Amino acid sequence: MRMSFLSPLKVKSLSQRTESKQENSHFSKKEKVLGQFFTPREVVDFVLDFISVTNNKKDKAIDPACGDGVFLKGLIAREFKEVVGIDIDCEVVKLIAEELKTNADVLNEDGLLNKSGGNFDVVVGNPPFSSKYGRVKNCRILQGYKLGRSKRSQAVEILFLEKFIRLASPEGVIGIVLPFGIFSNLPLRYVREFLLKETSLIGVVSLPRGIFNSSQNTTSKTCILFAKKGKGPERVFMGVAESLKELPVILNSYRKGTDSTKPIAFWVNPHVDALYPEFYITDLPFGEANQSVKRLKDLVSEMFGGKTEYAQNRAFSREGIPFISAKTITQLGVDLSRDGRYVGHFSKMYKHKAHVRVGDLLFVRVGVGCIGRAAVITHPSECGVADDYIYIIRTNEEELAYYLAFYLQSKYGVSQINRMKRGVGTVTIPQTLLKNFLIPIPSASLKDKIKKFYLEMVREKESNRYNAEMIRREAVKCIEEEVEGIVR
Repeated sequence: MRMSFLSPLKVKSLSQRTESKQENSHFSKKEKVLGQFFTPREVVDFVLDFISVTNNKKDKAIDPACGDGVFLKGLIAREFKEVVGIDIDCEVVKLIAEELKTNADVLNEDGLLNKSGGNFDVVVGNPPFSSKYGRVKNCRILQGYKLGRSKRSQAVEILFLEKFIRLASPEGVIGIVLPFGIFSNLPLRYVREFLLKETSLIGVVSLPRGIFNSSQNTTSKTCILFAKKGKGPERVFMGVAESLKELPVILNSYRKGTDSTKPIAFWVNPHVDALYPEFYITDLPFGEANQSVKRLKDLVSEMFGGKTEYAQNRAFSREGIPFISAKTITQLGVDLSRDGRYVGHFSKMYKHKAHVRVGDLLFVRVGVGCIGRAAVITHPSECGVADDYIYIIRTNEEELAYYLAFYLQSKYGVSQINRMKRGVGTVTIPQTLLKNFLIPIPSASLKDKIKKFYLEMVREKESNRYNAEMIRREAVKCIEEEVEGIVR
């Protein structure tokens, strides 16, 4: 069960709490008794058994957001010598079984204000999430955390993540359930940087939706993070559980050091922009270890963003240099008629660096409707100034640009694009992720064939879009067949 979160300066008595208005939204005793935010036993056992593979020290363990004590019960059953639980809510603490209180130190305190030092071998729990309980605004709490200082508010789960790390001993291990956004959202990159700086990542396991809520239809996506203080493994374990029944199988893969396809389990060298397992799963029928596969960054000489102006400086001309916006990038090539605007050569809208040239591959990096589209500049008449929604990519070989434009439309390209998208309202793909795009290297004959397809498609689209579309489909089909044939 996840504890409620308040931000008073000291813990109040039950009568005082009943009479006072609480600073932050939290769930009621009734919700807790009903087990609305109950942590399933399968998750608890998985977390503790996973940690036992990494760390066999059983001197001291703590859950700083213990709720009904489900993690405490598991720690006691595994014979930890000293078990500590903290929860801010008096009513929840009263509900913890007396047997647990006899075998564990249960403190009725604010877990974020508790002064316990970093001497615990194991720190585990399922802390509250700000999406349900609001953000922490208490200045005293915020100033006590690196991830809270200089902020007016902070997500409670982010502060608890830092708290878990602080509580761990120099070789201690943490296991914490966190919302998916911490592992994936672009604005939270600083949290992941902090995590990788302060700990060694051991593993991340993606959990199925809806497992923490029995009385409502909440489908929050969560992951379990495992990390340790001090030196850890170079490669990080990743797992995806589609049901709770798959957790023991994933644990077995971790214990044996083996990969698994059902359920999915594997090891990676993680990237700070994406610490969740799904990002590293590719639909390619081979891994990057295959010599026929390269990352995009190894195939390009340059990749940079277009530029434009906004507000009072955003002025267009009746004639001049074509303005290349995201809407002009189509599956059939560049179509300047879809925008029809120009910039003057001596205006502020003209950006020399963003003036594209023949052979450039233009990739739309942002926007729900057009993100992931790519087109090659095939003629001087298509050259213009690309706006900041576009990445300009210059490949080491000219033929690769045409191949990439079609490959990005294949099922292998689309699946990777979908995993790289970041954001909720406005989705985007960071350059750092795009550079790690996996590209099967085509044969010389296919590269020549694809270039001819592309140029023919661009010519046909002016007079017969149906023919152009048929050419596009044939090119994508050829690429998919070659990719599948690489591993035959």
